[in-house]
Amino acid sequence: MKTLINAIFVVEGKNDSDRLQKVGVPYVVSTEGLKVPRETIEHLKALSKVHPIVVLTDPDGPGAKIREKIRKEIDSIIVIDIPKNKAISKGTVGIENVPLTELKTIIYPYTKEIFVTNSDVSFVDLINLNLIGASSRKQKALIFQKLHVLPKNSKSLLMQIHLLNISRNALKEALNE
Repeated sequence: MKTLINAIFVVEGKNDSDRLQKVGVPYVVSTEGLKVPRETIEHLKALSKVHPIVVLTDPDGPGAKIREKIRKEIDSIIVIDIPKNKAISKGTVGIENVPLTELKTIIYPYTKEIFVTNSDVSFVDLINLNLIGASSRKQKALIFQKLHVLPKNSKSLLMQIHLLNISRNALKEALNE
């Protein structure tokens, strides 16, 4: 069984995601900016059934719109408000500008609770079920549709399966229906 941080952090983009990973958050959901794809919302809804969702968007207008978009779909989100003066650098506002030591302090209360997955899926299972590799697109589409796992890289895919407590049997069933 794998032990993970229980909270799921949601940020706007890749730079924000990279910053959180630098302070020890292994899995971060990116909204890809203002558009927040429907797939991302469905993935967050599935995750919210198991984990607290912590939204950490930029302290600006677009960040506020993203928070509201997510809140309309998932009412139990936790919002971390970063003071704007902490997120400004060279005329830009963003989570990626918050110094790493401060960012670590800000998110610390949400990283203390751990989650132990009940999933029995391994990396070898992903290979055997054709969820990794050049011909895996159709299989990944099926598990997204049925289990709301985003079709990302293999490491992220396994992490999502673990976070959602998806068993090997449930994965096989989703692929064979």
